Amino acid sequence: MTDEDARHWALMGSLTAGVTHELSNPLAYVLANIDYVLAELARGASSPATLDECARALTQVKTGTLQLRALTRGLRALAQPTGYVTTLSLSQVIEHALLVTRGTWKHSATVEVDVLAARHVVGDEALVMRWLTRRLLDTLQGLAVLEAPRIVVRTALDGERLLLSVDAGLPLDGAAPSETEPLVLTVARE
Repeated sequence: MTDEDARHWALMGSLTAGVTHELSNPLAYVLANIDYVLAELARGASSPATLDECARALTQVKTGTLQLRALTRGLRALAQPTGYVTTLSLSQVIEHALLVTRGTWKHSATVEVDVLAARHVVGDEALVMRWLTRRLLDTLQGLAVLEAPRIVVRTALDGERLLLSVDAGLPLDGAAPSETEPLVLTVARE
């Protein structure tokens, strides 16, 4: 196995562990709240206080289910075949990439998003998701030795092009931020 293969599989392992964690947490409280409501209904719950608790539990079920749906949408976008170019909401693609990778950085780094508002671009969603996911994971891996790692996802407008980049945030000691080549996207005509 080459060093690049080992690095790739280490990133995939980290991503898989993070996604598993992000799926497990909402699923655990969804199931716990469903069990609570079912138990109260089986007891013949009828007092206003108990019904209020059941309503709160069902609200948490809805919240957890919406989190699961958002994460699975992000996973679907990451796994879909490439080759389909369309108009994309860049903010939605970034949100999906952050959800998919959240389990790898939420306890060890801060991720900030500094993007131009409501930008639509023309691109292949799967390729943009894969590029962004890989850059987030690569940047995090490169910052592992820092005490409080900070990752910034940002865009810049260059005429008809939108440049998407992921970097280590503000320069340290006057040095330039560690940044890879940006992904160049075409701004959609609105």
